Amino acid sequence: MTTAGLKTISVGGMLFASRGKQDDEVYREVVEARCYEKPRLGFSVGQGELWLDCGANVGAFAVWAEKQYDAIVVGYEACSENTAIAKENFRLNGCHSTVTTAFVTARDSGVTSVQFNPRTPARSSPRSAGVQRFVSNLSLASEIHKHTPQGIKLDIEGGELPILDAGFPLEGVRALAMEYHFRFDKSCGNARRRIAPLLSHFKHHSVPKTVFTEDAWPAWQDALMYFWS
Repeated sequence: MTTAGLKTISVGGMLFASRGKQDDEVYREVVEARCYEKPRLGFSVGQGELWLDCGANVGAFAVWAEKQYDAIVVGYEACSENTAIAKENFRLNGCHSTVTTAFVTARDSGVTSVQFNPRTPARSSPRSAGVQRFVSNLSLASEIHKHTPQGIKLDIEGGELPILDAGFPLEGVRALAMEYHFRFDKSCGNARRRIAPLLSHFKHHSVPKTVFTEDAWPAWQDALMYFWS
């Protein structure tokens, strides 16, 4: 995909290439609303840290983290159209972060069938409707061993569920921001089981209380969860 002809917008003093309102919403959510940090509770990207961004989308998190905290982000995005825009966003902002077209999962080989949907902000998911694509897999465990990150952002449209089921190494990881997609499994019991290793490893968490008190997730929307030490 070429990024020629895309408009360039400024959000929070940073420049972004945009296809339209769906991309604009992503930039505002990440940069202006700062959806991947909770500073009042003490969760944020640390100065100069290295983060893995699983579900990099158009690179908004990486640009924000690098410009705000001098972090370096290694990103993974299943949709090549998004990867191209992320790279353009890195160029526009002089960022050193990187992004690879790949699907982060529990397997380190093979491919995953991903549905490309240009009408949604995420634009690709292993579970939603759309045009079928096949994307090479990279295992989260292998990428953690390779890069030894201090932080992980995990937002892969339901792809986090098999990763949590398989488990992954947490040594050296100080913080994890994750969107848990209850639309694909509303069982709070399953959610508690999946996040139990995270609760054991990290000193602090911001998980909706409903996860611990209900049998089934009652809302239609998914939930952001934060874990940190």
